[in-house]
Amino acid sequence: MATEQGIVVKTFETHALVQSTKSSSCESCTSRDACHVMGGGGNQVEIDALNPLNANVGDRVILSIKPASLFKLTFLLYILPVIFLLFGAITGEKLSESLPYDASVVSALMGFLFFFISLFIVILTGRRLEKKDEYRPEIIRILQPGRTIL
Repeated sequence: MATEQGIVVKTFETHALVQSTKSSSCESCTSRDACHVMGGGGNQVEIDALNPLNANVGDRVILSIKPASLFKLTFLLYILPVIFLLFGAITGEKLSESLPYDASVVSALMGFLFFFISLFIVILTGRRLEKKDEYRPEIIRILQPGRTIL
């Protein structure tokens, strides 16, 4: 189970905004500077997480995302575009037999076409999935309650 620690900075009815520091796994990622999900190039990250424990502002919490959801999202983001690229290239290769064009040109063009179609599918699916609770991080434990100033 993928977990992160953070501090609750704002609460809503069923979810909370949690500020966290990028983990060491972010440091080795080639997309770390452009990562929209992880807040861009800065060191701090704000994560919108489900709040079933009713954590309050200032609480130090542990966030988690279900492994099955993480696997599905990883497949959607990384594997699906590669499958579409390969399918497009193979389709282009077969299609080029009936066209007067070079097979490698048709194969490359079809590969890129299918790849961009897959990106469109990823964007649409991502927008739909971000509304589902099973794909959102969840506060699973309050490590240290925040201090309330009266």
